[in-house]
Amino acid sequence: MDERELNLLPYLKVLWKRKFIILGGTMICLIAATLLHFALPKTYEVSALIEIGKVWDTPSNNPYILSEMINSAPFLEEIRHKLGWNKSLKQVMSLVEARAVEIKLTRNTGEEPRRPPLLMLKTRGSSRQEAVTLAKTISDLIIERDRKRFGEALEIRKRQERVLRDKLTTIEKEVNEMKVNFNSLKDKRDTRPSEILLLQSGIQSREETSLDYMRELGNYEYKTNSPIDSYPTHLMNEITPPREPIAPSLTLNLLIALSAGVLISIVAAFALEYRRPAIKEMIRERELVLARSSVGHD
Repeated sequence: MDERELNLLPYLKVLWKRKFIILGGTMICLIAATLLHFALPKTYEVSALIEIGKVWDTPSNNPYILSEMINSAPFLEEIRHKLGWNKSLKQVMSLVEARAVEIKLTRNTGEEPRRPPLLMLKTRGSSRQEAVTLAKTISDLIIERDRKRFGEALEIRKRQERVLRDKLTTIEKEVNEMKVNFNSLKDKRDTRPSEILLLQSGIQSREETSLDYMRELGNYEYKTNSPIDSYPTHLMNEITPPREPIAPSLTLNLLIALSAGVLISIVAAFALEYRRPAIKEMIRERELVLARSSVGHD
């Protein structure tokens, strides 16, 4: 242990002797990294979470297909023209990322109901406003188009509901007519019991069918009007300007500058220290040569 300490002692002395070179070199690297950070162009990122709408248990769109469409060249070309940007299509494609996200909820029943998947949209820009504008333009266009699909699917369910309501109205009318006939037959003396029983059976059958229609109609009304079972595609979060850029990272740049500054400064310190005797020897030899030449000249 003592031998190791003795071996390290000369190096520690060099570090202490050249501490100002090490500190100065490190500070220069840190200052240069800070200035470079503020000089480099910034990149800002915005995230938007879009929930795909559904009618009953059927999503109005497939988030996987939708994400591929958003990342595609034709869609982003449309966005580029919509914004009036001078950026190339390749540049715009590098600023947009969309992917499908699924959320699964587990209940105590052992079943695993699946909530309609979500769509995560990330946009980047050289300014906060550029990133926000890009995210809003894409999300607005997606929501606008998807709400048309939602409206069409909802109209189909409402049309089925109207058909069911008409059937219920018809069967209720039939039941009322059969009850009137039943009362008139019941008051007649020549009515046979079998006729009354047959009419009662028909009324009961129609009433059971009417109850089935009422339950089915109630289910239609609930699922069609419930904000849980039927809702259009919408944003789940507000798109706000980001506070800090995602690149370049000041913390990362400073850490790299600190590591590089310390390493370079230590190497420079040892280089100066161990080259110093050689430099002194060169100076002394030169002085001797000059001295000899001057003596010979005399």
